[in-house]
Amino acid sequence: MEANVEPKATLRCGIASPLEKSKVHAMHTGILQQNFEAVVELLRQSEAERTQLGASLAGAEAAVSLARDDASAATRAREEAEKAAAAAIERAKVAEADAVDSKLAAAEAEALMRELEENVAQKVAESEEAVRKALARAEAAEAARERVEAASAEAVEQAGRELQKMMQEREKAAARAEAAEAEAAQAAEEAKRRLEADKKYASEEALKNLEAAEEEARRSIGRAQMKFDTEKAELEAKVAELEQQLQEQKDAAAAAAAKAREEIAKAEKATEKVREEMSRAVGAERQRVAGMLYKEALQTHTVEEQTMQLETLNAEIAETRQELTETKLSLSELQEQLRAREVELNSQRVEMQALSESRSEHVNSILTLDESLALEQQTRLELERVMAELQEALTKLTAKEAATDKRALEAENNLAALKRSYRELRLQVAAINLKRTTASTQTETHLPTGTAVQTDWQAVHMPLPTPEGAK
Repeated sequence: MEANVEPKATLRCGIASPLEKSKVHAMHTGILQQNFEAVVELLRQSEAERTQLGASLAGAEAAVSLARDDASAATRAREEAEKAAAAAIERAKVAEADAVDSKLAAAEAEALMRELEENVAQKVAESEEAVRKALARAEAAEAARERVEAASAEAVEQAGRELQKMMQEREKAAARAEAAEAEAAQAAEEAKRRLEADKKYASEEALKNLEAAEEEARRSIGRAQMKFDTEKAELEAKVAELEQQLQEQKDAAAAAAAKAREEIAKAEKATEKVREEMSRAVGAERQRVAGMLYKEALQTHTVEEQTMQLETLNAEIAETRQELTETKLSLSELQEQLRAREVELNSQRVEMQALSESRSEHVNSILTLDESLALEQQTRLELERVMAELQEALTKLTAKEAATDKRALEAENNLAALKRSYRELRLQVAAINLKRTTASTQTETHLPTGTAVQTDWQAVHMPLPTPEGAK
């Protein structure tokens, strides 16, 4: 009986306890929540950086515009100086033509020419200096714009790396959850196999013991005297009762196993149906999200409105998670919840159409995380319900197995009592044979005082006495 008890202890140790499963579920939920919060924080940081970069770009554009204005003013000044120089040259030519014979007029004209040339040279130098300053400002503005663009590209790349890292962590968490679920399923299968092996072994041992006890009882009762007929009838009745109880136990165990298999099959069908419906819902959701993102590119809203919408969306997602975690309903209630969830998703799609084009990738990642989280939570709920049903069925089978072991122990005790009575009967028969044997065939044996005599029963092969009624 000890060999039948050890596998049960192994079985109970192999199945994951509900506390461990709840810890694993809480750990995975915490990881997904942290990933979601990190994504939201990245969205806020990227929006703040984008606002800062927009301000920097606006300043750079203003500097470029100012430099362009300075360059235009310098160009206009240069044109005016050239026009003034051309007018002065004309006047000098006229003065030179009028004062050909006058040295004074020539000197004045020459002085005027030098003055005009100096003025023109000064204005040209000023205009060139203004142009150089404008070009320097333009170069500085261009460098600032390049730095801003580089910082923007680096921030976007950093956000992409962080998002990719979080996606990898989410995939690793999902892989760990799948491995834990596969481990639990394998442990349940191993426990079921061990339980079936223990049940089969116990049934075969009980049947062998009962058959051996019945055969030995029949042989002993057949060779016994007439006074043991009543005891034989009682023993046969007890054996029949034990067989009937054993058959009832076997039928009950078979019915429980069949019921457990039916429940497992129903749970698997329900899980498969829920997965198919979720797959269809996810496909439709992707199409709707694609349309929403296309419409989203045509609309713009302020950062405050986007933050309020994100907070509303986060609150709705948190409420939905709490509802999904707390509810354990039947398949029809699950379908109703899925329909309600679709209605909520439609309303969320209408609200999310107000997001800007720059946030489309992040919004898509949030929706993907939300859908995967909902799907994982639904799957975990179904798996927990199936595991609870399996645990309940295994507990019932273990209790029935314990009752069967108890009855088998009682049968063994009855068998031991029957063997003792049979041993006493054989001793009585041997004593009667010794008394009826003739004096010539008897061998006297004188045992000295203190000689040890074996008291255990040994098989004696001798003819049974003839019943007195047959003489």
